Amino acid sequence: MFGQYFGNLENMPPALFTVGADDHFIDDNILMASRWARAGNRTELMVYPEAPHACIAMPRVIADWLPRVQGFLRSCVES
Repeated sequence: MFGQYFGNLENMPPALFTVGADDHFIDDNILMASRWARAGNRTELMVYPEAPHACIAMPRVIADWLPRVQGFLRSCVES
């Protein structure tokens, strides 16, 4: 369905999408993560409740986010 409107996402590298629930780009992130996964690519989506755009600059978010990103990258290198 999406292929007729958007580019082909098959054979893309693993992707980690991070967005705050109050970010005005949340729909775009959820759509892209969904498309990435539907194309058969490894995908992770992290949505932080009550967090705005650029939420990874917030101490309460980055404390959770940074170890998760490190784990994601480590798993990508090891696989």
